[in-house]
Amino acid sequence: MCPSCDAFAEQRTFKAPADYVAFVRRLITETSSGSLALVYGDCALEELKNAPPWPEGDEDDFLHELQCAKCGQLFQLSANVYNGRNLWEPQSPEQWADQRRHYIK
Repeated sequence: MCPSCDAFAEQRTFKAPADYVAFVRRLITETSSGSLALVYGDCALEELKNAPPWPEGDEDDFLHELQCAKCGQLFQLSANVYNGRNLWEPQSPEQWADQRRHYIK
């Protein structure tokens, strides 16, 4: 990690959809400024900020992968809207590759 992405270093879960949306808004700011790059997303991050209360779509799982523009650290934001599970976590290149195989068909 580097000073640019150190604020995102901790794994976190979100107790309520509003907490998840607040974090997504923060990610939108970071991607807009160029600090983080969206590598993959099941939908645009902007679509998540207006979701009522979780994103809606054909799938229950939503995945977004981001990368620090300065040091290359990988991060994953995932949510299962059916059961409310969600997670933000930094990932090693091995974890990232394994998760990609699981989520991205």
